[in-house]
Amino acid sequence: MDIISHHYNKRFFYVLSLVLYCWLGYLFVSKQILADVIYTGDLGLESTYFFESGEFGQDRSNVSVRVAPTFSWYPETQAWPLFNPDGLFSEVNTEIVFSPYYRWDSMDSARTHFDLREAYIGLSGDYSELVIGVAKEFWGKMEFANLVDIINQRDTIDDVTGQEKLGQPMVKWTKLLNSSEFSIYVLVGYRELAFPGEQGRFRAPYIVDGARSQVESAGSMRNKIDFAGRWSQSLGADAAWGELSISYFQGASRQPGFGLDVLTDGRILVFPIYPQIKQWGLEWEWLYDGWAVKIEGIKVVDNQLGHWSSALGLEYTWGNILGSGHDITGIFEYIYNDWSSIGSNFTEDDIALGLRWSKNDVLSTELLAGVLFDIREGEQLLSFEYSFRWHDSFEWTFSAQKALSKPLPPLVRIDSTEAFVEALNRLALSREQIERFSTQAGDLITQINSGDSNPGISFDNEIFVNSLSQLLRFAPSVWENKLTIYERDAFFRAELRYFW
Repeated sequence: MDIISHHYNKRFFYVLSLVLYCWLGYLFVSKQILADVIYTGDLGLESTYFFESGEFGQDRSNVSVRVAPTFSWYPETQAWPLFNPDGLFSEVNTEIVFSPYYRWDSMDSARTHFDLREAYIGLSGDYSELVIGVAKEFWGKMEFANLVDIINQRDTIDDVTGQEKLGQPMVKWTKLLNSSEFSIYVLVGYRELAFPGEQGRFRAPYIVDGARSQVESAGSMRNKIDFAGRWSQSLGADAAWGELSISYFQGASRQPGFGLDVLTDGRILVFPIYPQIKQWGLEWEWLYDGWAVKIEGIKVVDNQLGHWSSALGLEYTWGNILGSGHDITGIFEYIYNDWSSIGSNFTEDDIALGLRWSKNDVLSTELLAGVLFDIREGEQLLSFEYSFRWHDSFEWTFSAQKALSKPLPPLVRIDSTEAFVEALNRLALSREQIERFSTQAGDLITQINSGDSNPGISFDNEIFVNSLSQLLRFAPSVWENKLTIYERDAFFRAELRYFW
């Protein structure tokens, strides 16, 4: 299995961004279309207050600014060689979109970042659509957890909930039929998951070294290209039996596992590893008389090992409550997965309950409150969001989040090779990772047992034990502490956005 370096992915994306910048700039100027370009976007100011200082000394408050402009151009209808039932040529509509993104954060330098969310040409006719460039795609039906959604990498340093996405270079072709559509994706390059920095909140007890990330590859061409496909079908007349979608993805996983290195001073270095996977996905949604029934499921094959996850959702909307025009929607979701490795999704056997209130006024006033409840251990993650428009161009959003977890487990005593191996087994690492890490740390463990000193190694036993104990928070045998890393990160946030 080949490995792609972190630097290759960064370099590829930045070069592609530069080429798209130059090409779009030349197109706009040479065609003298600046007057026809539609300028939209938003400018946001965000202030967050944390109720406690960070577990690792982080500040209790921070300020952040985001800029997200979008430039759209719709030239006159032209003739393009698109395949459709009427022949090889058809008049199609053309759309050119360019949407850069920038965020500055006062607390965490890792959260200050630039991204090219979208930069594509879209061609659409009566029966076909073609998108070429950097774009975003959403799959899924659920409110709290979208298991099938895999095309774009999540921008978790921008939004801890994962709702924000990084732009993905792609070629997407969609065939439109009467009651169904079929899409094929060719995904060029790979976007890695970004992790909070040392001063950032919502981070693990250790720093993940993204510069050492590894992306597995099955061959030279696989270094650059992933593939996906999705078929959607309306069932029955007017979708009376709902809408069904089946999807397939083959390429580098968007959810990393983690590798371990031990440094000579005893610190454990954690770095992400993105395995090659094959994912089959299923979505179904049925709407009837105020009810919404939703199902999502995936089967993932990773290094010949299979994992599956599923989610069931029920929603009911009470419309025009007491003649007020207000709507209230109750949300229930059950999420289960059998993944049991370090870095797995937190929602392994959970229930999500939510309530959405929509005022249906000109200010688009809306409130969403929810709780994620761990069936096995009783942990809870509470969330709240209230938003409304202010005048014509401003929007206020107030949100809060609180994790209710259990106390940390005691530090693990690593005083023998057997205890060390047992700790690694608790992390559910692969056999290859355990062998490599054990070999690398073997001499250092021997030094712990013998008490001998080595002039070339300044190994600190306490640092090593503490590092491994912190890492064990993610071990399957201590899943009851999965939300501990967020317990001190309860926050209240206010955000004001200006739209143009």
